[in-house]
Amino acid sequence: MSFEERIERMRENGTLTADQARNMQEGIAGIDGTVSYAATHKKLPIAEIVLSSLVVIVILFLSFDLDSSGGVERDVVQNVSETLNQIEGIGAMNKNITTIVSISALIVPILLIFMFLYNGLVSKEEDVMSAWAQVEANYQRRADLIPNLVETVQGFAEHEKSVLTAVTESRAKVMSIKANPNDQASIDSMMRAQAALGRSLTMLMATVENYPQLRSADNFRALQDQLEGTENRINTVRMVFNETVNDYNASIRKMPGALVAGFGNFHRKAYFKSETGSEKVVGVDFDKESNTEVE
Repeated sequence: MSFEERIERMRENGTLTADQARNMQEGIAGIDGTVSYAATHKKLPIAEIVLSSLVVIVILFLSFDLDSSGGVERDVVQNVSETLNQIEGIGAMNKNITTIVSISALIVPILLIFMFLYNGLVSKEEDVMSAWAQVEANYQRRADLIPNLVETVQGFAEHEKSVLTAVTESRAKVMSIKANPNDQASIDSMMRAQAALGRSLTMLMATVENYPQLRSADNFRALQDQLEGTENRINTVRMVFNETVNDYNASIRKMPGALVAGFGNFHRKAYFKSETGSEKVVGVDFDKESNTEVE
């Protein structure tokens, strides 16, 4: 028995009114492809037809035992009929859904682009902080070598108190400064203190030339190797730091990264700036007759 026949039988039995039967038949027509009376007056959207048809199909399946149960409850049929009659309400709902989908299609790509740019800036900032950590670690390594260096020199040249005091005080000043890569002034202050410590070390190395036994001592030569290696690493990590800062600073100033940087509170990082004479590395080669500066 087809759906149309069942609807007609329900109408003849008094289970459905004529209007209710007509509404159901129009819903079935949307599935079968037939042209109903309502279809000649208004072309329904596909989504509305499908939704209405699904409701009709459900109630018809529930009525398969019509003969044995004595009929479908009238309130259920009434609800189906009212749902079919509210086609404008269904259309309004579909219109809202379409609007939401359209807005999402516009917003989601923008959000994805924003996330991509934001994560890129986060990665670049982390690279800067990682490079900065290497700078601090190598400066700390140099500072840690100085007490042993001073103690070793003092054992052979105890009369050189002024030079040893200058190195110790310069180290203490360096250790008291906590530089911040976000603050150019603090980095400049740290660099001035490090430069002063470098000059004190130069004076100390010049004094060592007057003590051949000190220059040939095993522990002193071991300190020489460590200090020399640390000085080279300091120069390297400073260059790496400046490169990562340059990449990061350029990213937050160029479009569209500048928009994301403003929203994400990304700030410009400071550079290491060379002072006059800072391109010269303190010579710590004690095999030479005199301590020199390497260009």
